[in-house]
Amino acid sequence: PPPPPPPPPPRPPAAPDVYKRQAKLWYDGSPYTGTMLLDEPYLETDLCCCTLGIERGTSGRANFEPDEVTEMLATLHADGWQVLTHAQGDRACREIVDLYADVVGHDRTHRWRIEHCALFGQDDLRRAAAIGASPSFHVDHVRYYGPELAEDLIGHERAAGLMPIRSAIDAGHRVSLHADSPMYPPGPLRLAATAVTRRTRLGTTIAPDQAITTEQALRAVTIDAAWQLGLDHEVGSIEIGKRADFTVVDRSTGWRPAQPGSTPRSRRRAASASSTTHCSWTMSDDCPMSMSPTAVIRICSTPDSRRMLVVESSAATPGRRRR
Repeated sequence: PPPPPPPPPPRPPAAPDVYKRQAKLWYDGSPYTGTMLLDEPYLETDLCCCTLGIERGTSGRANFEPDEVTEMLATLHADGWQVLTHAQGDRACREIVDLYADVVGHDRTHRWRIEHCALFGQDDLRRAAAIGASPSFHVDHVRYYGPELAEDLIGHERAAGLMPIRSAIDAGHRVSLHADSPMYPPGPLRLAATAVTRRTRLGTTIAPDQAITTEQALRAVTIDAAWQLGLDHEVGSIEIGKRADFTVVDRSTGWRPAQPGSTPRSRRRAASASSTTHCSWTMSDDCPMSMSPTAVIRICSTPDSRRMLVVESSAATPGRRRR
């Protein structure tokens, strides 16, 4: 009889499931409470002033004095913490870039972030890139409340720059997308779709010139998000030695980038979180990984030395296997 096959190589040790390396600050507040720090005041509409009770003429506010923030940032930086700061308004984002720059100096290894970034000026995005501070966009503001922001809270002119993801990428940033759950339900594919289509819940589009490509959107919820967390050596892409955190979708995304002046139209059924299978392992060379009782994932080498991920499944038809 032939000799038994060699045992699979040992898997690398598991990475920890909980990391303690980040600190979050809240510099301003919410667009819907009148506390987002803006250069220009909120609109004075019925929704803004009567329904939401936002003070007439307000431009929002900061939660701290600049010297307080500088002291906190300096302490966190000296102790090796990664800092992420909540900033929604254009003035808030600009001031946080100023404060970050005062503390980090020439250090570009910190991977500090600015969170939410509803309004973020292009000059400030470039300055943030120069100091190594990257934005994470709360893009669900476009999907769920984009119409109200444009009509009743900040106006169409400012809404034309809402969630400026394209501008951030053009400025050299590696961006991420988040839902801030439980404010909005988690769903990375929904976030990516909104970043591509810029479509609101009403079917309209907000700031279509800030649309990004499908590949860029998927990077923003995988490898670039992992990079922002400092975990890109463990997750975020399919590579030997990384955790294999897969989302297997059953169809093409079907996302079509928004175009300036475009009118929404019906689309074919697109991939969504409800039609995915999630699975997680640590990858190793030539080692099959069990995805379920009816599926196996293998890493294979092709004749031209390229690597290929193969999913073998018999879930659809008992007794049959498919690739």
